[in-house]
Amino acid sequence: MREGPKPLALRNTTAAANKKLLLVHGYCAGENEFPVSQFTDAVQFKDFKKSRSNDEFARMIMDFATKQGITSFGIVGHSQGGLAATTLHSFYFSGLEDATGGSLIQSVGSPYGGSGLAGSLASIGGIFGVGCGSNTDLSRDGAKRWGATIPSNFAKDVDFYTTVYGSGKGYCAWGANTVLDTPNDGTTEIKWASLAGANNKGTKTDWCHTTGMQYANQCTDAARNAILNANAAR
Repeated sequence: MREGPKPLALRNTTAAANKKLLLVHGYCAGENEFPVSQFTDAVQFKDFKKSRSNDEFARMIMDFATKQGITSFGIVGHSQGGLAATTLHSFYFSGLEDATGGSLIQSVGSPYGGSGLAGSLASIGGIFGVGCGSNTDLSRDGAKRWGATIPSNFAKDVDFYTTVYGSGKGYCAWGANTVLDTPNDGTTEIKWASLAGANNKGTKTDWCHTTGMQYANQCTDAARNAILNANAAR
């Protein structure tokens, strides 16, 4: 765990500033579901149909920014993307430390306390239609262990947003609802969506975790994306 200012040797003092907003997808995503056209100076991180630990995911985000020549960045993360971004901020020096002008990390639908689906191959495959496997960091016990490592002075830089199903069409995903605590977004349960020390920005109804559920994909909410864009550091 690191404290203090970013070491001089890790600062980019020669290259022209290249400030961006990184849009980061979640576990086993088949695409980056944040529409890049709804954000300013934004780029999409892409590592599709993979199961990564939070730490590996964080290092991949850092390497992606470096290879793109991005000198400072904020992050908007979906699902596990929020946990990976928080891991990056807590344990590594990166362009996050050089970002200014707003929120360093904003997440949508991130299961900071784990998801009831994470330990079940059958549940994950049934909802997402892919075979990425179980993910220990997204399980209840794994997320609890992970959360205990995140210092409050880093968690305070995280703003998190959640969504749940509405009353008109029923649950986001009926099969998932046999496993998940209610209410939920089809993957992330409100009961387990909080990160200690972070900033709860509220819950919207009639939105689900991903495409193909009963309500629209939470990443495509243009009204919230406008807020995320306006509030983001770069």
